[in-house]
Amino acid sequence: MKDFFRSARFRVLSILSLLIVTFMIISGNLSGWAAPQSAVAGAVTAPVQRVSSGFANLMGDIFSVFKINRELREENERLKEENMTYKEQLIDYQTLKEENRFYSEFLQIKNENPNFQFLPAQIISRDPTDVFCSFIIDKGVSQGVKQYNPVIVATADGLSGCLVGYISEAGLTQSKVITILSPELNAGALDRLTRDEGLVSGSLKAAEKGLCEMKLSRSASAAVGHLAVTTGAGGVYPKNLLIGELISVAPNSTETAIVAEIKPGADIGKLRNVMVLTAFGGN
Repeated sequence: MKDFFRSARFRVLSILSLLIVTFMIISGNLSGWAAPQSAVAGAVTAPVQRVSSGFANLMGDIFSVFKINRELREENERLKEENMTYKEQLIDYQTLKEENRFYSEFLQIKNENPNFQFLPAQIISRDPTDVFCSFIIDKGVSQGVKQYNPVIVATADGLSGCLVGYISEAGLTQSKVITILSPELNAGALDRLTRDEGLVSGSLKAAEKGLCEMKLSRSASAAVGHLAVTTGAGGVYPKNLLIGELISVAPNSTETAIVAEIKPGADIGKLRNVMVLTAFGGN
């Protein structure tokens, strides 16, 4: 045994053992050193990683908001288009409904007056400074309109026409209408109840109140609440067209006649559509 500890083999084994232990110690120290280095690196990089992660999340949120806003704008535009379509359809429906009512009323008048020839017309412009409410319609000579043709609308009962005025100027495709509020219009009229006759015309004073006037003889029995209609005298207007309701009856300033104020049967200032009487019995 003593010879073994003294032999070269023992010395080689001792050296190898020493080398192995030394290697193990060095490896352990290196491992212990690496751990602190990793910890330091982690401590430095962790905040950066957190900021990067937060920035990425923020950018994702921003892009999501942009996407949602874009989708909302697109949806809003779609709803606007649908709403506009519904409004147009509603306008078309209301227009068609009004036209049907308008024509049905005149169909009844036509049945009561087979000699009447109608031409529907739309009011396309007004003079806002004209107290007598004259207006322009979209029909003229090319459609059969003539100067002095009566212009009417239907009454509430739909059985008779209501006088609006007459064609004062007939152009090729447009015409001017003078209304019953104007002094330029003169129409033979009578109290439908008492049969007292008179002359209907306009005046500035009456027109400012939306009225026209009827002059009757001093002996007339016309009274408030009675209706005035056309007599048909002179052939300019057919008979029995409604003019309006008498709302006041009083002697004029000279006391040679009675003047009745008349509220027209048609709301002259709000009319949109009228009928031109291009022909009637006796014309």
